[in-house]
Amino acid sequence: MSKRSVGAAMDFSFPTPEERQAAMCVCCGSHCPGCESPDDYAWRRRDVDLSLLTDEVIKTRLTPREREVTEAYWFDGLTVSAIAEKIGVCPSSVSRRLEKAQRKIYDALSFTVKYQHDLESVEFLPIAVRRALAVSAAKRYEPESIGGRIKKLRCGENIGEQMLCDALGMRIKTLRMIESGEKEPSLHQLTELAGFFGTTADYLLKGEEK
Repeated sequence: MSKRSVGAAMDFSFPTPEERQAAMCVCCGSHCPGCESPDDYAWRRRDVDLSLLTDEVIKTRLTPREREVTEAYWFDGLTVSAIAEKIGVCPSSVSRRLEKAQRKIYDALSFTVKYQHDLESVEFLPIAVRRALAVSAAKRYEPESIGGRIKKLRCGENIGEQMLCDALGMRIKTLRMIESGEKEPSLHQLTELAGFFGTTADYLLKGEEK
């Protein structure tokens, strides 16, 4: 089975960069002022909650082989053929594992999705799972910019803009410009940000391991 046919059966595929970027500001469940409205946050908070359950299902209910192909397909964006070549099995074997994993995830999340959205049927299930996977992928996504890495660290520790700015004596406007890439932090700001998050300036600058 090709990636296209598997994707059609599942009704979701590897989250796009835009979807992952949109999910990043709520990847920890916090509301980032300036990134989203309270109404958007209330809606996407459900995506965050469901993503936590999805992660747990993948970790605890899938077999090691199912988990391997599931993460490669959904989070790494590999095709069925690429996964088969990587792990040394035939493509049909990868497709079967993906289908089994899909059924387990759907079965585990169907009640939660119906409860979240007050639905009698599970028609919304594929869409809800895709949105949850976009949040999960955002957690694994490593931003390419300095500002993106700063924002990911801040959101990952559930730290609001005001809290960070108060701690560093920085204006919110400056922080937002840094996180959006409109402005690069000064050497002093970079050092303070690295110290605040317990990381290194090299990580913020180049994305090297903390």
